[in-house]
Amino acid sequence: MAGALTEVLGEVLVAADGEEVAVSALAARGVSLVGLYFGCSLSGPCAQLGASLAAFYGRFRGEAAAAGAQRLEIVFVSAEQEQQQWQEAVRAMPWLALPFAEKHRK
Repeated sequence: MAGALTEVLGEVLVAADGEEVAVSALAARGVSLVGLYFGCSLSGPCAQLGASLAAFYGRFRGEAAAAGAQRLEIVFVSAEQEQQQWQEAVRAMPWLALPFAEKHRK
């Protein structure tokens, strides 16, 4: 899984707290499902989807952890044009994000 994901996402993803997470380490963290969330925080529909997705993500991960099942990770692929907007969006999300500098990967 790591090789294909690294080709698509690059070497590193960013967490809400600014921590960098190696894509190659996702499997070691128990991740077996990866979803890509393409969005922009300035868009009303994206904001609504993001809120619903965050609720689903929390429930899914909680239930999966309780059952010892597959663990989902979502990666935010931002359409933000400014780095500050990207940082604000990422800080508000419970999942990982493609680094702003890697936006060419989208």
